[in-house]
Amino acid sequence: MTKIAIPISEDEISEQFENHQYFIFYEVLDSVVHYRYFENTKFSDLNLIPEWLCRQNINILLTRRIKRDLVRFLNQRKIQVYVGCSKRKPDEAVHDFIKGELITDPSLCI
Repeated sequence: MTKIAIPISEDEISEQFENHQYFIFYEVLDSVVHYRYFENTKFSDLNLIPEWLCRQNINILLTRRIKRDLVRFLNQRKIQVYVGCSKRKPDEAVHDFIKGELITDPSLCI
């Protein structure tokens, strides 16, 4: 089972990882989404978000812009980060990811 997390703002992939309204999670097995759910996140300290994500047992993070040190932190904890996803509906991004057609732009890692 692969567990994917995506930060969301206004029902699309958040422009900036830290400025999300909530996260949507997908559990994928054999290229099929078996479970999808939302988690509201209200952190007074944004530095707590990466640790919280690790506790959610995710394997993949799809995001638009994210700080380079956060990517390193997540990678060290065996979470693959796909940076530079276009700002769009999360279901579309997951569908493209499953098909191996997700377009990213690593230059958006800041």
